[in-house]
Amino acid sequence: MNIEFDTEKLGLILNAFYSLTNVTITLFNRNLEPVCSGNASEYTDYCLAIGEDESRLKACEACNRENAKKSEKYTEPWIYTCHAGIAEAVTPIRIDGQLVAYLMMGKFRDRDKFYSSEELVKDTADKYKLAIDYMLSAYAELPMLDATSIEYVKAVFNAIICYIRDSGAISIGTPMSKAIEKYINEHFREKITIQTLCREFCINRSSLCELLKKNLNDTLVGYINAKRIAHAEHLLLNTEMSLQEIIADTGIQSYQYFYKIFKKKNGMSMEQYRKQNKK
Repeated sequence: MNIEFDTEKLGLILNAFYSLTNVTITLFNRNLEPVCSGNASEYTDYCLAIGEDESRLKACEACNRENAKKSEKYTEPWIYTCHAGIAEAVTPIRIDGQLVAYLMMGKFRDRDKFYSSEELVKDTADKYKLAIDYMLSAYAELPMLDATSIEYVKAVFNAIICYIRDSGAISIGTPMSKAIEKYINEHFREKITIQTLCREFCINRSSLCELLKKNLNDTLVGYINAKRIAHAEHLLLNTEMSLQEIIADTGIQSYQYFYKIFKKKNGMSMEQYRKQNKK
């Protein structure tokens, strides 16, 4: 899938967010590689101290991956405590139901100490053998948000996502429905399930089923069976393969099942179809 990012448009809106909130914000691609940050704001003294060690940097990356995955279940930004004891938030960005990027904000202090606190910072410093006084000082420099401010920031966060979608700041070369159809057409002889497509296209089950119903005008099983029947029809008329060989080549393991659905679709058996239509 070809995903294009207009970094000029993205930089404009992300810089505006950072200027208004002083909260860092970064757009990642679907592989969680950074694409654009507000005012190069990914780097705070607190995070620089954590990232000085390669093992701690890997822990940051693992934390990003874990929470980005969790965020795919929610419609609102997913707010969490990162591995280093400070508050962050992430939300997926989808276009035509297709996951194209993640938007992540942080690092901030939670006034109500639900997501972050000095005690968590001390635990982090102790865990990673860092100077507690320095980490507390770096933590104190992070922006502090109370519950109301967090809700305001979430609202702006959602507005940014709408802007990104509507402005064309992110574009995809192939619409989701066409990409799925192409995938099925190329792999219909293999075992394809809803789970297979969810994994392949990073889409949740309900969105996928809605997309299939809208664009394929059929269920997944029905569409795949139609492709397999069309393939069998071609082989019946253009080869001397036996019926068993043809059915096996469609990817269906059950001879009786395929024989039944073929007859239901064509109103005749496979033998009759070959006899009546083969030149």
